[in-house]
Amino acid sequence: MVITGGIGVLGGLLARHLVATHGVGHLLLLSRRGPAAAGATELVADLTELGARVQVTGV
Repeated sequence: MVITGGIGVLGGLLARHLVATHGVGHLLLLSRRGPAAAGATELVADLTELGARVQVTGV
């Protein structure tokens, strides 16, 4: 699943919801700053802990 704006507040909420509620196992989070975006490391850790494989990419 691809989420644009995936590191922002709404993108993070959506990503967590998709993983926790719908069992999405693979996420590609797109962000202007990519892995350097504020909160990216924490979000990836949270999603990984929930069982998802996550990639963060800058656009």
